[in-house]
Amino acid sequence: MAERETISEYDYQRYANRPQDSWGWLSSVAFHAVMFSLVAFLLYQVPKGIGEETVQTGGIVLVNADLAANEKPYLEQADIESPDTAENAAAAAMGGAVAEQTPALDLDNLPELPGIQSSEDARKRALEAQQAGTGISDVALPNAQNGGGKIGQDAVRFGGLVGTGSRFVYVVDRSGSMNNNSLMQSAKAELEASLNSLTEHQQFQLIFYNDDALIFNPTGGAPKMMQATKDNIQLALEFIGQTAASGGTVHMAALEPALTLNPDVVFFLTDADEQLTQPDMAKLSRLNKSNASINVLVFGASTNPTPANRTYERLAKETRGMFVYKSTMSLRR
Repeated sequence: MAERETISEYDYQRYANRPQDSWGWLSSVAFHAVMFSLVAFLLYQVPKGIGEETVQTGGIVLVNADLAANEKPYLEQADIESPDTAENAAAAAMGGAVAEQTPALDLDNLPELPGIQSSEDARKRALEAQQAGTGISDVALPNAQNGGGKIGQDAVRFGGLVGTGSRFVYVVDRSGSMNNNSLMQSAKAELEASLNSLTEHQQFQLIFYNDDALIFNPTGGAPKMMQATKDNIQLALEFIGQTAASGGTVHMAALEPALTLNPDVVFFLTDADEQLTQPDMAKLSRLNKSNASINVLVFGASTNPTPANRTYERLAKETRGMFVYKSTMSLRR
């Protein structure tokens, strides 16, 4: 057996301090550089759905699709993300070309629809009907200045007021103050003239009032609109002749039942200086289900309407009616 080779302390130090081989050092550096690059690459590739999403907004595109032809009734994400417009994308989903856009509607050249008259035709017919029946001019067409009512129907006058329609209710103050300056006689004369101008296809009702309402009701039962026949007009004239002025004034006692009759026009005459309150106005608006025009004639002691009288003017204005104020000073003259 050969003797085991031993290394002296001197030989060990000489071995440890020998010059190093440069190839081994370069290999180590290269290995670590490759590993570092690989790790960095793997970290950069974030799995889809984990990173931050990009949100894209857009409109909804509706497509008429023939499902029997295996066409898509919707647009996929690829269609929406394409640079085409939503209209082009819709056509692409259908497999067809984009149709031409519908031109803007020409409001000045609308087609005539059967059974519908233009506003100008309706206005012309209303004017012809009124002129044929009453001989009145264009200014009597219903609007906020001439009494409202129903367009195309006959006009009726009362004490300087005018309204058009087929259903008329006369509401006349008969309080004690109406005895002054012959106001009651003047009101009765205006009533008689207006009633005699009605035609048989029109209807009417009379309501005198003071603290309570006195309603023309020759047939008994619940008050109703009366046909303007010669017999009914004669009965109404007799009712007017028998009615006397006395008592106080409560406007709502007469205006409420007047509106429940669903008239086209209400002729309202009073000499009172009590104003209509805001609750009164609101209640009358609720009761006015037929959208009647309320035409108001006020007799007053002063030259011009008082603030209380102006509430009647407001009532007329809000219902497209007329307001006429007559000073009793001018009546005396």
